[in-house]
Amino acid sequence: MPVIDPMNLPMPSNPCLLPDGASGSRSEVCGCSVEHRTSTRKPALSAKGKRGIAFHLFLVWLLVAGGRTMCMAADADPKAPQAPAGLRIGFFGYWSGETAAVVKAAGGANDRFVPAAMGSASALPFMKVGGAAAVGKRAAQSLEQGEVDALVICLWSSYPGRWEGHVGEQSTLSQLADLGKKNNPEFRILWHAFMMPSLDKPRTQGGKYVFNLPKTKEGLGNDRRQLEAEVDGVNKRHGRRVACIIPFADAALTLMDQIAAGKFPGVTDPGALFPDDDSFSPGRQLMALSAYCHYATLCGKSPVGLKVPFGEFQYASKGKPSRSLGALTDEEDAILQRIAWETVSKYPYAGIAK
Repeated sequence: MPVIDPMNLPMPSNPCLLPDGASGSRSEVCGCSVEHRTSTRKPALSAKGKRGIAFHLFLVWLLVAGGRTMCMAADADPKAPQAPAGLRIGFFGYWSGETAAVVKAAGGANDRFVPAAMGSASALPFMKVGGAAAVGKRAAQSLEQGEVDALVICLWSSYPGRWEGHVGEQSTLSQLADLGKKNNPEFRILWHAFMMPSLDKPRTQGGKYVFNLPKTKEGLGNDRRQLEAEVDGVNKRHGRRVACIIPFADAALTLMDQIAAGKFPGVTDPGALFPDDDSFSPGRQLMALSAYCHYATLCGKSPVGLKVPFGEFQYASKGKPSRSLGALTDEEDAILQRIAWETVSKYPYAGIAK
């Protein structure tokens, strides 16, 4: 606040004071329409009187300016609640740990996973129950209260053909979108498009299932179109892109094409990406690729160049002991990061394509 000397404040002028010694009407002297008594003007104020008036004017100014400063300080009260920084992530399904490792490696110190909106990897509630009840009461409340900015759903029952009739506004996708957006206008639900391989049955007793890439592509193409239609319905109802698709299946197909063309080190058969011959559970390459696709869709950023300390990937199929799937080589990692970003950044339903 500037310092003001009360002795230097300008004195207010009174246009109705008559010159010293003047008499007669106001209109005769200064043109004012108000008549004044014919009199001789009183003596001018003393220096002491002027200082008193100036001091009182200064006090008035000080009170007004001080009050304005206090109001401004109140508006900038540091104790006022602030919006939380970073992305608040909910996650139901597979590979949340791998996804969290990528987010952390990317420097997302303020990005965090919301415990209340985390769930098991069971796909059955999403198939049998449907709707918002599939995630349970606790998670539903967290979503409704606006505590989650982005919710990842990553389950093998990701396509409408496996939702047992819970489609449209009755689907888990639609109802979770409604809940999350209710008190968080920036909420997004990110629906993982699962890689469901097509396996040919063994021709002989005790033989192995054989991965069929053409049939896999055909089946996933149909599944993708159904899921995109559901996402379109959700976004149309909300008037913006609330629901997005994590295009993991498309990224996996790109990887398989590169393997078939001999362009991926150490793997010559796309079927080798699945540890068990009779299972659709992925190996280390697909686990890492999934995590990179999750990160790219969540954050809208490229994973290329990240150093993620995945370590050795573990795998445990039903009824079998856990075993190591090994660690990624630098060459494998670089290819997977590039495939993930190229797929996500070009896929309109991921929500980040230009």
